[in-house]
Amino acid sequence: MQHGDTPTPARLRDAHCLHCHDAVAAADEFAPEVVLLDIVPPGMTASISPAALRTMPALAGAFLVAMSGSGSDDDRATSKEAGFDEYLIKPVDLDLLRTWLGNRP
Repeated sequence: MQHGDTPTPARLRDAHCLHCHDAVAAADEFAPEVVLLDIVPPGMTASISPAALRTMPALAGAFLVAMSGSGSDDDRATSKEAGFDEYLIKPVDLDLLRTWLGNRP
């Protein structure tokens, strides 16, 4: 998708995974341009490292967004240090997400 393109249903795909290894496999298979990753998903004890995702050729340039129910400064700093591009507090501010996506090269 080029800057300014409007996503169409054919270009959008959702991969909802309950286990980390499933999420990594799904990401590798469908090579998303944007990954919204719940960093503390209910029922999960492990998390997915942004650095690990970026080692996958299909995800090297993906826009990685951490999502969490907490908006503490520590959580934001930790997500940046981990390699996420941005951080969203749930419920997600869709206008902010649209702005970020619209400003991507």
